[in-house]
Amino acid sequence: MVRFLVGGSRRFAAGLDVTVVEGNGASALAGWAGDTLLGVAAFELADGVIAPMRCVVNPDKLDFVRRQLARP
Repeated sequence: MVRFLVGGSRRFAAGLDVTVVEGNGASALAGWAGDTLLGVAAFELADGVIAPMRCVVNPDKLDFVRRQLARP
């Protein structure tokens, strides 16, 4: 599922670099424009379906997350 979302984001969001990262012990997607972290989306799966999806776009919270991530 995560690979599908990464592929889709590359097709429909030109210039956005999406990487798979670990967030709160689970896989998450981080969206980058250059060195700027634009957002992080974390997913929970239940029976193969995304149950909740949590997105972080608050600049203050993203600044903390950016410092925690090693930029690939």
